[in-house]
Order: sequence, then structure tokens, then C-alpha cells
Amino acid sequence: MERSPDSQAHSTAGAVDLGAGGQGAGSLAVQPVLVRATGLPLWLQVKQSLSRAIEGMKSGESIPPEPDLVERFSVSRITVRKAIDELVVEGRLQRQQGRGTFVTRPKLTHELNTLTSWTESVSALGYRAATTQTSLTEGAPPRKVVQLLKLTPGEVAVRLYRIRSAEGEPLCIMVNYLNSRFVPGLARQGLTGESLYATLERRYHLTLERAEDTVEARECTEEEANVLGITAGTPVIQVTRVTYLPDDVPLEVVFATSRADRYQYRVSLSGRPRGGISPRP
Repeated sequence: MERSPDSQAHSTAGAVDLGAGGQGAGSLAVQPVLVRATGLPLWLQVKQSLSRAIEGMKSGESIPPEPDLVERFSVSRITVRKAIDELVVEGRLQRQQGRGTFVTRPKLTHELNTLTSWTESVSALGYRAATTQTSLTEGAPPRKVVQLLKLTPGEVAVRLYRIRSAEGEPLCIMVNYLNSRFVPGLARQGLTGESLYATLERRYHLTLERAEDTVEARECTEEEANVLGITAGTPVIQVTRVTYLPDDVPLEVVFATSRADRYQYRVSLSGRPRGGISPRP
């Protein structure tokens, strides 16, 4: 009879070597699940043990299949599966149908609480940000950009196309449109360093007052897949940002397409509105 994930074991063993798991499995050396007098559910102890073990593994390495883990931990398959499920939710492991379960790198988390550039956000997480391809031109922008920037007939915009990378891995395709009136000579002079925002503040002395981000999920195109090194149709995160100067003057429109398997956004919310939320008329 299969034990429940929360059942307690009554013995402990020596160190368990999981490096001999299925074909292609990485070296996964773990300590046994110590359950005597801990009060912790078995699945949580298995999760903690696996979590410590995969820290020493490389991204893309596979862990042994569930039956091997069941045998080595001396627990039920339900227990092992729940432990792995938790690590999958946390982004530490990834299941691939018909292939196995693989170690993944933690996602880069962009905090949507302050107005920061991509370079600043990635660098703050301890990663080396870089741009692998840049195109800087000036001309008539698409209709949607004209509307968002509130351009008058005949006004042009600077278009900045970049492929953004972290630790040498392409993660984001970014296209910025800026009202040329505020950034004279930008298309000719280029950026100062990696950050567009730093250039806007230091060279043009512009104050970036606020921004509005619209985040949505979609499937990537074949062209985007080739650039990002993923398969066409893979989920990506699409962010449309409008950045404003003081007095709500729109300066910039950004279209950022990021790999959903390597990038995520986090928003911190605080407090309920006093008196509740009134329905729209």
C-alpha cells in the first residue's frame, strides 16, 4: 500500500547517491531524509534534500527518474512527485514530456515598482548585461507609436533595436521609439554605455517621471525564435511601456519580448482602497 506524502518514516540510512539515476542523469548526491522527531512532512524533506543537491548541478542536467528516487529515498512515488512538483513551480526543475526532469536556472525577476532600465534590473540581480546587436535609425514610426507618443503630423522618432543578453545568453528583443524632439543627435551619436536611460539623463538631462507597462503572454514568431534561441511558438512575455516626462509628456514607447522560461515580472501590492472599489459606470 502506498504511503501518503505526509507519512513519517521510522529509520534513517547513510548518504544516498543519486548520480546513477536514468540515462543522462547528472551527479545528484543527496543526504537521506531525516524524519525521526522532525515533525516535517516527508515530501518537504525530500524537496529540501533535492534542492540542496541540484545547487551543485548545471542547467540542463537531468535528475534520476521518479522510480529511482523512490528507491533511494525509501518513500512513496506520491511523495517524490510532490517534492518535484514544488521545485518545478519554483523554477528549479523543468519536466519535459518523454525526456525527464531537468535542472533549470532561476528566472530573472524584474520588479515593476520602480522605473529602471533593463541593464539596471539585470545588473542588480548580479548578472552581466550586454547588447549583442544594435540598430539605431530615425524616421516615421508605426501608427501605434504615433498615437502613444502623441506625435503631430510630420514628427519623427528615433528607433532603437537591441538584442539584450545576460551572461551571454540572449533573453530579450527590445525596440524603443523616442520622440526625436527631445533627443537631437541620438541616432547619429548612439548611446553612452549599455543603458538608454542613463544616456537620456546624463546627455539630455531628461527626467523620467513615470512609466506605464502593459504585460501580456503570447507565442513567439519564427524570427523571434531564431534570435532568442528557442522554438517557434514558445511562450514569450510581451511588455509595452510608455515612459513619461514631467507633466505627462510621453517620451518613449518600448516593445520588449522576453523569454518566458528565463524572465518574470513581479509586482508588490499594498493596502486595500478605503471604502472598497467602486464599479465603473
